[in-house]
Amino acid sequence: MKKYYIMLTLAALSLSSCKQTTKEKKNENTLQTTDCITNNESIDMEIKSLDSINSIKTVLKKQVERGAEHYWEYFTLYEEADLLAAITVSKELLRNNNYKPQNDFADKIHSIFHVRSTGKNKYISINKYTGKIKSSEDAGLLKISDILIDGDGDDYSLHIVFDGNFISDFLLLPMLFNYRKYYPDIASMGDIPQKYERTDKVTVDKVLWKDVEDLEKQQEMNIKRLVHRNKYLFNDSKSSLTWLLLNDHDFLTRLVNVFGYDREPRINQMVLGNVYKEENTSPLVKLFAAKDINTGKLQMREGLMQYIVDNTAVDDKKLLNMLYEYANLLLHSYKDSSYKMFNTFGFTKSEKLKIVAYAGYYIELAYRNNGIKEVEKRLRKKSFLLNELAGNKELLHEIDKNNYYGLPDFAAMIDDIMTEISETNTNTNTYVIEDPDGYVNVREGKGTSYSVTGTIPSGKQIKLLISPEESDWWRVKYQDIVGYVHKSRIKQL
Repeated sequence: MKKYYIMLTLAALSLSSCKQTTKEKKNENTLQTTDCITNNESIDMEIKSLDSINSIKTVLKKQVERGAEHYWEYFTLYEEADLLAAITVSKELLRNNNYKPQNDFADKIHSIFHVRSTGKNKYISINKYTGKIKSSEDAGLLKISDILIDGDGDDYSLHIVFDGNFISDFLLLPMLFNYRKYYPDIASMGDIPQKYERTDKVTVDKVLWKDVEDLEKQQEMNIKRLVHRNKYLFNDSKSSLTWLLLNDHDFLTRLVNVFGYDREPRINQMVLGNVYKEENTSPLVKLFAAKDINTGKLQMREGLMQYIVDNTAVDDKKLLNMLYEYANLLLHSYKDSSYKMFNTFGFTKSEKLKIVAYAGYYIELAYRNNGIKEVEKRLRKKSFLLNELAGNKELLHEIDKNNYYGLPDFAAMIDDIMTEISETNTNTNTYVIEDPDGYVNVREGKGTSYSVTGTIPSGKQIKLLISPEESDWWRVKYQDIVGYVHKSRIKQL
């Protein structure tokens, strides 16, 4: 069994103290810093309230006596008192470090973790690797399945505590504060060597907490994680974000990959930069889109895509190429059902096309906003959407059917691309307007209820941009007029 004390990977601690400033540099994928950013920002490790100390004594005694490794074999005995004791200590540590519980905590939790409290929840446990939820309303809370422990004893859960408005890893008390300082009598009792019989009937020496390597450093790091995660997410502390970027990559990466938290450019920079360094494509699979494990709803990571748009240049397209590769892999999965890379994520065909459309939209934005499109035109290279829409009517029709997914200027972007395709394709058919009234109204949308954007006289040749067989309304272009015309008014010559 994996020992408890090797669960946590410790970052190197800097003992310097200096002004914390961060400078982002365009087109670079590593955190740029000026001056010095300390890893050892002043954190109060003390528990000053005697009430807090006395209320946890019974729980602490039980945890210390069971030992650092032996405890994992008794998780079915874990009681609500254990969690409440950890919550009590965490509240005290947060209060001592100027964490301010916010009235909009529940709304922020919903925004970040996609969890909505019913008002009856005291706490909710989330699997940090899948996002799966267990709430305090569920029967049997705090059984081994609720705490989400894997076979090797690693804790998978993140607790959302509504009575206190903070989040916390599941931690045993000896990992959360220097219990020896406050309870020397309990500490000495837990230092007595003992043997115990494991569940496999093998008798071994109990691993004592005093023998856990660097326990005080682990306690310190756990307190810092607790404080900085909460102060960043709920108090908008920029210095705490800087600490997390330097010391808590795993947490920030899960925020993006599991929960779709893509609103902070500095975190996006870190995550995209780390994925770019990988030598295989597997990290790409769940990066730009995912399905919520609890609702099944498709989540688009537009913040990551926009970051790529904002940090692409003619001479620096490495992140853009990564998004391009992602879209191509997804299209390959769509066209070839035997291609398994994306199939395990449960995307429907329609969802795959939606993800490709989003990726194509942001790729095209990057091309246009950063001068790449003109350069590639001179080199006779085609953009992603130009390549795909020229031969993939299904993608085009899906985009049109879903009203361009509400993406700004996407319709105009598609119109430009389809016009370019029709002008370069000498094999396209010729279409004209034929209407008994002598003209036809061009509508903003598919139906007569939409406003008229212009008229086209009968007999005039048009460019047919989108003509899905399942729709009665086709998108056309005539001079500077673009919109929808009923297919009965369109004649192929």
